Amino acid sequence: MTGTAAFAQAQTKAYDVPHTLSLTVGETNLQFAPPEKMCFLDRTAVAQNSVYLMLSGAVEKNQDEMVLAVFMPCDNVSAMDTPDGQTDLGFIAWNAQTGDSTRLNRQDYLDMREASFPAYARSRNLGSAVDKAVHRTPYDVALALTDEENGRKSIVVIATTTLRHVPVEITVRYADNEKMNNFQQAYAEMDKIIEQQIKLNE
Repeated sequence: MTGTAAFAQAQTKAYDVPHTLSLTVGETNLQFAPPEKMCFLDRTAVAQNSVYLMLSGAVEKNQDEMVLAVFMPCDNVSAMDTPDGQTDLGFIAWNAQTGDSTRLNRQDYLDMREASFPAYARSRNLGSAVDKAVHRTPYDVALALTDEENGRKSIVVIATTTLRHVPVEITVRYADNEKMNNFQQAYAEMDKIIEQQIKLNE
């Protein structure tokens, strides 16, 4: 990927697991925390970096997003297990279409994205059955989908927001149908994730 994406850098700080990630997009420093019981992949570990590269290669094929971080359940990260469709998995991406940052405030940015978000989410090829309408809060716009791999259904949620005017997206696949079995549950979890990132950066 060319242009401003070359300036995105990530550094992992030594915190207790799950750790916090500090990274820079353009000239803006951001802090991220993984969801509860999940950890970021460590790109300095060969096996974990292989998983990161595999996922980022698929996500970045349209050259409109850059993956900043990937997270999985901490047990999978510590065991360096490769995701197999039965593992919860998520990633944080920078929306490169907007540039390093947007001049819009968060509400105006979400207003802009809300109408086109269903078509955008479908274009990501994250799942087949899409929710009838987007989920909108003061903090994010999100859309849930169902995905099926090897006969096992999972719920995928993609959400967008801004952090210090940087447009970011968070995508999570919930593979455990017993814990996460409907769109409303998935939206509630995503709202928590988004609000956590906003608190870290404002």
